[in-house]
Amino acid sequence: MVKIRTFIALSISDEAKAAIAQLISNSRDSVTAVRWVKPENMHLTIKFLGVVDEKNLPEIENALTESVKKIEPFHYQLNGTGCFPNCRHPRVLWVGIGESGGSLQHLYENIEERLVKIGLPKEKRNFNPHLTVGRVKDSRKMMPDLSPFLSSSIGELKTEVTEVKLIKSILQPSGARYVPLFAAKF
Repeated sequence: MVKIRTFIALSISDEAKAAIAQLISNSRDSVTAVRWVKPENMHLTIKFLGVVDEKNLPEIENALTESVKKIEPFHYQLNGTGCFPNCRHPRVLWVGIGESGGSLQHLYENIEERLVKIGLPKEKRNFNPHLTVGRVKDSRKMMPDLSPFLSSSIGELKTEVTEVKLIKSILQPSGARYVPLFAAKF
């Protein structure tokens, strides 16, 4: 029985990755004690599945295929910056996601519904689409001035969504490595 760490995600455009890489570069010197996400690892997580048995992957793939059947390609855009749980005691630095047609929420709900049907637990938190760009290592060591990060303008760069991916996450000392396992195309 082989267990793997997995999540479901959407890709982001190269243009959006470049803008976020510039945001990180501009923030790196003043916002310390942050482990910044490598641009090649940036993605929009729809659902973190955690550790699953490899034999269950076909069932998860089928659930993803079913959940996108009536979804048309759509766009989302980058939309501001922020922190979780808050900017006074940040643990995660993020770039927000905006999407006006409701397709992203609909996709999330379809995926959640199908995964619950195959026995995976329902998410307890509300879906809050964002791109994690940094994780605070120790907020006590972090300089309190997040203004270079929070005031950066990244524009409303769009990414077209035509598929959702099942991704394997391999944790390594140098950081996570992501391996796409399956893509359900719209």
